Amino acid sequence: MRLSALAGLIFVALSSFSEARGTGLPGTWLSQDGSSKVRFETCGAALCGRLVWLREPNDQQTGKPRIDQNNPEHNKRGRPLLGMVVLTKIRPVRPLEWSASAYNPEDARTYDVTLTLTLHRLVLRGCVFWGLVCRHETWTRVE
Repeated sequence: MRLSALAGLIFVALSSFSEARGTGLPGTWLSQDGSSKVRFETCGAALCGRLVWLREPNDQQTGKPRIDQNNPEHNKRGRPLLGMVVLTKIRPVRPLEWSASAYNPEDARTYDVTLTLTLHRLVLRGCVFWGLVCRHETWTRVE
């Protein structure tokens, strides 16, 4: 009985992983407010989400490309936002659902998020304070 339950769990995990690498997450997604696009792609042996487009790619004050200016690590503050990996540790939870770590350059914090795929929409949900305060947004596939 335990062996069949374990086999079932392994099957679900493998099918979720293949979904993540196949037609599920890979591609480019537009954020809910239309300010950015993130492309899910293979990074080494796993998937990651890379910032590939910004509606306002240049800093309004300097006119130069936007950088990771709020990063607490001084040596990372000069790196450009475009091309930055902002979603890492993407792991299947169940079919069409993944857990991930999301870096937010606006506040330079990393959040644990859940990604749920429904048709051509991707819902990102993140919580803080042990799940007491949660936020979600819906992204739309563009490629």
